[in-house]
Amino acid sequence: MLMDESRKQKLPFNTPSQWYKYRCISCVYETQVEDIVVDAYFFSQGCKKGVYPTLTCPKCNEVMKYVDE
Repeated sequence: MLMDESRKQKLPFNTPSQWYKYRCISCVYETQVEDIVVDAYFFSQGCKKGVYPTLTCPKCNEVMKYVDE
């Protein structure tokens, strides 16, 4: 059964993704990370509210941090 547009718009999963800029502290590689990834790390790492989690750089395996621009 297909959902009509008005009902679909009320679902939280249809909201546009937010992207966060992250930069490696070692090799300076930069990338955009989707909010769903940041949220998953937030809950798994037990981060404090307002603090972005650190991620692992895919290029050198060092720490990537959120870049506030």
